[in-house]
Amino acid sequence: MAQSHQSRIELLRRSGLLEPEARVAFERFARLASSLLNMPIALVTLLDEDRQVFLSQQGMQEPWCSRAETPLEYSYCQRLLLQNGPLQVEDSLRHPDFQNHPGREALDIGAYLGVPLKLDDSITLGALCVIDHQAREFSQRDVDLLQDLAESVVSDIRLRLTSQALDHSQAHLRALLRQAPLGVFELCDQTETVRAANPMAGRLLGFSPADLLGHHLNEWVYPDDRPQLEALNSLWRQQENRCELEARFLRDGADPFWGRLHASLVTGEGHRPIVLALLEDITDYRTAMDQLLKESKELEELSLTDALTGLTNRRGFMSIGKKLMLVFEREVESAAVIFIDLNDLKKTNDSLGHEVGDEMICDFAQVLRDTFRQADLIARLGGDEFALLAANLEPAHESLLMARLETQLEQVNATRGRKYRLACATGMVFFHPKQSKDLEALLKQADELMYADKKRRKIGRL
Repeated sequence: MAQSHQSRIELLRRSGLLEPEARVAFERFARLASSLLNMPIALVTLLDEDRQVFLSQQGMQEPWCSRAETPLEYSYCQRLLLQNGPLQVEDSLRHPDFQNHPGREALDIGAYLGVPLKLDDSITLGALCVIDHQAREFSQRDVDLLQDLAESVVSDIRLRLTSQALDHSQAHLRALLRQAPLGVFELCDQTETVRAANPMAGRLLGFSPADLLGHHLNEWVYPDDRPQLEALNSLWRQQENRCELEARFLRDGADPFWGRLHASLVTGEGHRPIVLALLEDITDYRTAMDQLLKESKELEELSLTDALTGLTNRRGFMSIGKKLMLVFEREVESAAVIFIDLNDLKKTNDSLGHEVGDEMICDFAQVLRDTFRQADLIARLGGDEFALLAANLEPAHESLLMARLETQLEQVNATRGRKYRLACATGMVFFHPKQSKDLEALLKQADELMYADKKRRKIGRL
């Protein structure tokens, strides 16, 4: 009961129903109740902490009419907080619960009929009631009419609360868009015309948001990179729900910067499809990546490359990987380490010779190159063990990646004249770069998951 009471009070305060300006929308209900039931007084009451507030009133005497409220102790309506149905008092003077009630004399209540205003099963906001100064009988028709009117009052209250919630959500959304650290664009039709933009979008492109409206997005893209925007066409054709692309954008129409655009198709009844696009400046990230690529080439000269496959070796994987982790910590939301074990290499070496075994290793290395992205760090750790460090991978991508790897393996295995069959076991660990920085520990976890994968496939290490 205490929880329901507190919820009622908080809701009434938050809704503004207790304020005088709310009464205009509810005035008709007291008039209708008074007229339909032929009663001199009708009230829509709201039960606050220590008072009974009139949301709508008809015929109430002074001083309560002007005050539009009474002390809560005068209220018959508060009894409805404890019962679900109507409260019917045909003669207050003779009723054992109300003959000594302080509201009987203060409000001159001879007869009372009230029904609760129930917002839901746990919250009753108040009541719709009618009052006569004299004792009188109430018919079932009177009760039914009052309940029908009460449902209309509750419907109007729900509409007000829904409208307030919508206004609050819209205001919150507008505030988020104004303060968002990313540029936000609303693009209409397949021309990528800007229909709306937030302040950050204007700052990124060097114009006010109003100046961006009606222009095509490609006007702010470096000419050589405009073909990258073709990825948006898959959204308009509804082949994809979202896409991501990187291109050089132009600030003030001249100063290029690297931007990453995240775009999603928004559809719904009653409006044409639009694309919502988020733009972030990744110039620092690209600069860091370019520096890392330069350093990786220098590291290759220091024998950090596997001589057989051309992949990074274990030492190179750990050295470059740790630097990548520092970049990921700032720029990447999710990443993954994959430990991969090439099956049956020892069997191939023993039965066909190490030369064929080396061919097997090189073929598998090429499969990994064809499967994963150029920006991913792929390494041969030694023997039949391989590893990969990749940004922007989440658990939802795992099945797709494994299916792509299996497809590449099948294509290689279908080649005629091959004396061995390529197969592997994998272990994949996903992590948040801001939380996980120990590459060695992540690699160990992935190794353990790889062994579990081998066990599931009933493959023993040879």
